[in-house]
Amino acid sequence: MHNRDRCLGAARIFCGVSAIAISAAFAIPAAAQDAGAAELESVVVTASRIVRDGYEAPTPTTVVGLADLQKQSVSNIANYVNMLPQLGTGAQASPRSTNFAAGNLGGTNSFNMRNLGLVRTLTLFDGHRVVGSNLQQLVDVNLLPTNLISRVDVVTGGASAAWGSDAVAGVVNFVLDKTFTGVKGTAAYGQSWQNDGANVSGDLAAGFRFAGGRGHVLLSGRYEREDGIFSNASREWFTGYKAVPNTARTATNGQPGFIAYDKAGIRTATPGGMIVGGPLAGVQFGPGGQVLPYQAATTGSGLIGVGGDTYDIGPNLAITPDTRNGALFGRVSYDLTDNINAYVELSKGWSYGLNYTLGYMRFGDITIRADNPFIPAGLDLRGQTSFQLGRVMEEPGLNAVQAKNKRNQTRLLLGVDGKTDWFDNSFKWSTYYQHGETDLYAENAHNPIIANYNRAVDVVRNPASGGVPGIAVGTPVCRSTITNPTNGCQPLNLFGKGSPSTQAIDYVTASFAWQKIYVKQDVANFDFQFEPFSLPAGPLAVAAGAGYRKESFHNVVDPLGAANSGAVYWFGNYKASRGEIEVKEAFVEVVAPLLKDLPFVKSMDFNGAYRSTDYSTSGRVGTWKLGLTWDVTSDLRLRGTRSRDIRAANLDDLFRAPAAGALIGAQVPGTSQQVFVTTITGGVPTLTPEIASTTAFGLVYRPSFLPGFSVSVDRWKIGIDDAIVTQTTQQVVNACYGVGEVSNPLACNQINYNPNPPTPDLAGRLTNSSVLVGGANIARQDVAGWDIEASYRRDLADLFDGTVGTIDLRAVGTHLTKYTQTANGVTQDYRGMVFAGIFPIAGGPKWRWLITGTYSLGPSATTFTVRTISNAVVNNAPRDSATAVLQNDISARGYLDINQSWSLNFLGSQSQIFAKVENVLDTQPPKVPSNAPTSHASSGVNGEYYDLIGRYWRVGVRFRY
Repeated sequence: MHNRDRCLGAARIFCGVSAIAISAAFAIPAAAQDAGAAELESVVVTASRIVRDGYEAPTPTTVVGLADLQKQSVSNIANYVNMLPQLGTGAQASPRSTNFAAGNLGGTNSFNMRNLGLVRTLTLFDGHRVVGSNLQQLVDVNLLPTNLISRVDVVTGGASAAWGSDAVAGVVNFVLDKTFTGVKGTAAYGQSWQNDGANVSGDLAAGFRFAGGRGHVLLSGRYEREDGIFSNASREWFTGYKAVPNTARTATNGQPGFIAYDKAGIRTATPGGMIVGGPLAGVQFGPGGQVLPYQAATTGSGLIGVGGDTYDIGPNLAITPDTRNGALFGRVSYDLTDNINAYVELSKGWSYGLNYTLGYMRFGDITIRADNPFIPAGLDLRGQTSFQLGRVMEEPGLNAVQAKNKRNQTRLLLGVDGKTDWFDNSFKWSTYYQHGETDLYAENAHNPIIANYNRAVDVVRNPASGGVPGIAVGTPVCRSTITNPTNGCQPLNLFGKGSPSTQAIDYVTASFAWQKIYVKQDVANFDFQFEPFSLPAGPLAVAAGAGYRKESFHNVVDPLGAANSGAVYWFGNYKASRGEIEVKEAFVEVVAPLLKDLPFVKSMDFNGAYRSTDYSTSGRVGTWKLGLTWDVTSDLRLRGTRSRDIRAANLDDLFRAPAAGALIGAQVPGTSQQVFVTTITGGVPTLTPEIASTTAFGLVYRPSFLPGFSVSVDRWKIGIDDAIVTQTTQQVVNACYGVGEVSNPLACNQINYNPNPPTPDLAGRLTNSSVLVGGANIARQDVAGWDIEASYRRDLADLFDGTVGTIDLRAVGTHLTKYTQTANGVTQDYRGMVFAGIFPIAGGPKWRWLITGTYSLGPSATTFTVRTISNAVVNNAPRDSATAVLQNDISARGYLDINQSWSLNFLGSQSQIFAKVENVLDTQPPKVPSNAPTSHASSGVNGEYYDLIGRYWRVGVRFRY
């Protein structure tokens, strides 16, 4: 079906559904038309620990209510929260990410506020920390009982003084509906317009009281499954678009270092094998070992080129992985007395993710000796004793690494809340103990053992004298088997696609990389709040408390990986390690009314907080917050905060065992040539906390002459000192040789050059070298921008006589004005970048908007959602630099979603059926060229901001008794 026809089909669906719902609405009395309307009231939100009627903290907070979530009909709440412009994105921020390796995050849903990284956003469940889903201690929202929340608070500013470490960029708090009674549930199904990516989700929750109302029980369960889309070639946008090194560039001719082309690919390897370098160069092998000429790329260097017989592996890459996740939750509370309530919470979450990543590739570094019996008879060796072969393994068993992540999480919380008649009944207290455990299993199957592969490709004929017993003379055998007959090596025929035997592939992948990580968290906390006395403008409110937290882990790895310190596998060389962090902290917060009922001062409140935190790994550190709210009139509020916030190094930063990663490409300084190096990564126990300074100020305007309308505008900026950054291999090489910065001798010490280089120049010494990278407190990060939020809700009859229904409009936007990082004395500008490429980070687009509009009439509600992303760039490098891309500009995009719901009474329930189409216009993602060392594996688009799936429909039902 043509895209336009599909779009018309979508329009017909919604026109039909809307018409039926609206028609039915006219038969319902006006009083009933408002019965289902859910309007979020003013609430005390996560930005402050002070609970006081009517008090709103000075820190900007976006509140997403249950009604907002239902208008979106998302399968997972985190998917909608991640749409908010304040939330950045990242390769691991969503389960639709295909990056399954870094940090074992495959299939998780996490938050990356302000694009400052997932580790700088604190995620809470009902104000409580949650055990991390991996060593980075990130919370996987998929494992939480999100079907029982009443709202989501998104605090867009530093909140460490209130909530502790990691709240540098902000806090996302899922607020539990602790008083829910009844039964409710949802069931839904969806899939793309291409009939793939099917999603099935369902949840059920119940709440009831017992013991005459003194006790209350909450129970819930949820499940979600989404099928992976495992081929880029399934979408029209895929063209093999890649940034190719510009061989015409010189340091003085003003040309960029890269030019992007469609149908670009690998120039040093093919699925049947090709000879690289030397007098035999220009030969490739077809099926059955047929000797064929290789047409060289018309342009390009290193791994990437365009034209000729270059080979693109991009069609084989996944758009989304397979994911499964679910959660069970139970809570029992009981009033021990009229003033003391005890409760216990128990939750269990699990998730599973599967992705097919790259198959094994060798880029011209396979040595084939002249006595290899698999060499086709048609190849004239011209007297050569050996040659170098490049090969892309597309045979089953080596054509894709199967990356799996299985996660099980258990959480137990025991708590008691109370109040006394002290200080005029204002004294309230709370204490709890929480224990959480996450068991993570990560596996990389069909993953070649490098040593086995190297043995298997070195093949000879079994000699008559001194050969392998039991094997006929002249039969191909591994050279290593002659001297070690029991090593099990099976000869691997690389000449022609499909030539390798099943036995050889099984030998190459005889084992696979895996690890089991066990993460534990224990938290004990006590806090209280009271109003000790009154000031002329009102009562002073004080909250204080103390807590203890312990995070620990250990892991077990596969025997082969454990027995070797270097790179055993092509992908995922895990090593055993363990570590723990103990945290002791205490905080105090005050809200002091300063002025009230004066000219131009309806009220003015001061909010201050201080927290002292003692880490077993790095010592004591203090955080603080100063805030002011000034209600000039009933319509206008001014607010501002200044805070000092921290992020302490996590378990991964501190204790991860050094391990060798896969070979990745690196550009040789001063040239356009790329070579392969091995990255060695690991934890650094001497890391100290990051220190952030956050400033935010703005206004909230609710004009009395326009009921239902409100708007807020806030200016914010965050500066992080001693930021922990992990340098890329390219950064280390560039720092050593002064590429774009002053040469740093310490960086040169991180490079272990090839002791037997294939050539005596720098390229040869870097080939197959190893580069040590790890976290270091070496950076300063500065980000700043504006947040804008406006909403308007009104009955149309109040605006126009004779009209019916209600409109509910909301717009949330963020304008990024600064995003820089300074390291080693060099400042890089990342503002407006949506692809980091050879740079370590990207700041994101300058403008993002999320705009929703709902028209409600009786049981019918139609919601239009528009997501916009402004123009962006690949990088901010000067046009004539070695890292610049000619096609640097990335065009803006907008996406339209439509959701139609219809409320009805069914067997006494408050039910709702809904239908939604995401990306109604089937908007294609813009082309985004990758100039990263792994650009040969790029898709030519960016899935972090732009929709790669295309038009997607979803239908379902929700009910409540």
